[in-house]
Amino acid sequence: MSYDISLGQGDSDDIGIVLLDQGIGANLSNYDVFFLLSDKLGASWKIQCNAGASIHITSYNYSLLKPTADKFEIDMSIGEVVNFTKAQGGVTIPLTSTHTSEDGTLFGEFIAVAPGGQQVTFSNDDNYYTVRIKKKLYASG
Repeated sequence: MSYDISLGQGDSDDIGIVLLDQGIGANLSNYDVFFLLSDKLGASWKIQCNAGASIHITSYNYSLLKPTADKFEIDMSIGEVVNFTKAQGGVTIPLTSTHTSEDGTLFGEFIAVAPGGQQVTFSNDDNYYTVRIKKKLYASG
C-alpha cells in the first residue's frame, strides 16, 4: 500500500500540501482550514492548518501542481522547493508527536470553514488521505 504521508513514531513535522478544486489550487484566503485525522481505534484530532505551503517538486507531484503553477504564473521545475500561498491552495499541517505517538495507519481529510460557517471538504480523489506512522525500532535516550 502506498501512503500520502509517512512519518516515524513520535515524529513531528510540518507537511505542506496544495488543496485542489477541479485540478487548480483552491482559493482558501477566507477560510480556516483543518486536517481531521483519526485512527481505527477511535482517536481523532482536528488540526488547524497554517497558511501557505513549501512543496519540494518531484516527478510524482509535478503534473498535479503544474496547472496551479501555470494559472498563478509560478516558475516550477523538478528538484526545486516552491511556495504556494493560501490563495493558491497552499496549507501546512503541523503534525506533532501527539499525533504520531502510536504506529499504524491514520486517515484524514481537510475541511475548509468559511466565516459564515459553511464547510468545504477536500479529500484525496474521493478517498481519505492515508498517514503511515512507522514503528520506532529503538528506545530514546
